[in-house]
Amino acid sequence: MRRFRPKRRRSQARRRRTFRLTVPVIWGQAGQAAIARRPALHATSWRWTLRAAVSALLTSPRWISLSLLVGIVAVLYSVRLDQTYVVSSVEVSGTSTLSPEAVVQASGMEGVHAFFLNPAEAARRVAEIPSVLTATVRVGWPSRAHITVAEREPVMVWDQVGGRFWVDKEGRLMQARQESGGLLVIFSQEPERLSPGYQIPADVLAGALQLRRQRPNIASLFYERGAGLSYQDGRNWRVYFGAGRDMNQKLSVYETLVENLQAHGLHPEYISVVNKEKPFYRLSERTG
Repeated sequence: MRRFRPKRRRSQARRRRTFRLTVPVIWGQAGQAAIARRPALHATSWRWTLRAAVSALLTSPRWISLSLLVGIVAVLYSVRLDQTYVVSSVEVSGTSTLSPEAVVQASGMEGVHAFFLNPAEAARRVAEIPSVLTATVRVGWPSRAHITVAEREPVMVWDQVGGRFWVDKEGRLMQARQESGGLLVIFSQEPERLSPGYQIPADVLAGALQLRRQRPNIASLFYERGAGLSYQDGRNWRVYFGAGRDMNQKLSVYETLVENLQAHGLHPEYISVVNKEKPFYRLSERTG
């Protein structure tokens, strides 16, 4: 009787399929053959799996993009913390009556990081100052900025309820920062308080400037909303001119009327040439 012999179980290592790679024989200078053989890599080896995963990850376009993004963020963050790029020097040019400190404060640039600085927005804020006509902002790296302004030139002074303002050629009020220096002064009789930026009527502005050009000796005028511009004549009466661009004709009518009154020994209390076609006057009580 044959004895039953249990089959010997092949070791797991022998049952695994192996992959071997051989290369041709390479003869060295010593004449000895060297056979380069790659060690066996088992299909189920965790080392092979790990190596394949790492290789695929490092060569993936997504991984490269992610690495670049992380690097850029790291650089930006380090620059953001670097005080070298915080604006600490702001130069101002073009000012005559406006202080450079006021311009810098209005711009809001000092102490701001250069990466977060918006030159156009800073220039807009400076241009909102009533006495500024235009503003330009230039940024110099790493922490410098330059503001160039053009100021509005005053053409007269407007005095109302104790507040004195300069008036530019467009009729816009701005804060008076020094003495008028021979400018025409308008004393308004209106009760409301004004602030820089207020726009006076264009016909009032034109009429006042025209009167000053025609009679340079006129240092001041008065203004009332209903009667317009008036002048206190040195001969002790008030003359009302109204408003508009026809002050040349009104002056001519006024002077002709004064000559006629004086020729008859009459002394007016006031004269109105608001309507140059129909001037009128009121005589003083001392006349006669």
